[in-house]
Amino acid sequence: MNKYIESLLERSQAINKKSIELFGHLSEAELNKKPAPDKWSVGQVFDHLIVYNSTYFPGYQAVASGEYKESFWAKINPLSGFTGRFLIKFLKDDKKKFKAPKLFKPEENHVKGTVIKDFIQNNETLMGYFSKFDTVDIEHLVIPSPVSGIVTYYLKDAMEISVAHMERHLKQAEKALPK
Repeated sequence: MNKYIESLLERSQAINKKSIELFGHLSEAELNKKPAPDKWSVGQVFDHLIVYNSTYFPGYQAVASGEYKESFWAKINPLSGFTGRFLIKFLKDDKKKFKAPKLFKPEENHVKGTVIKDFIQNNETLMGYFSKFDTVDIEHLVIPSPVSGIVTYYLKDAMEISVAHMERHLKQAEKALPK
């Protein structure tokens, strides 16, 4: 298997392990307790990750099944490489804040007590897609962002963005742990 994909799978497995260790024992009330009125609860962080990852599944399914066709814009967009690198750099900088687009917002009122288990299953689905990309030219295939088809990046960058995004929010969830 492609070494890059292997490293992403290892990081994703580490995320699952840490998620279970740190949050798997929390009650539904603890998962929904916000550290401050304007902050997300642990449950909302994981709900956001489920929503985010799931928006990529249709595109990833198309790539994995060999049915994906790059749009004309994806083929000619000169900013695809820049956009991916920018998002990766941004996600790895814990000091920079960003409001989640409406498409990725978590449940506002109450997150189910199964959200950690649901997240693990969601991440397993994501890893399943990544495993199927071993024969795909991930460095040259361009996919659109689920937020806007105008924004495109290389599949390799989209995969890194997904994992870096989970790593970033795992830190956020740790800070939101009920005291």
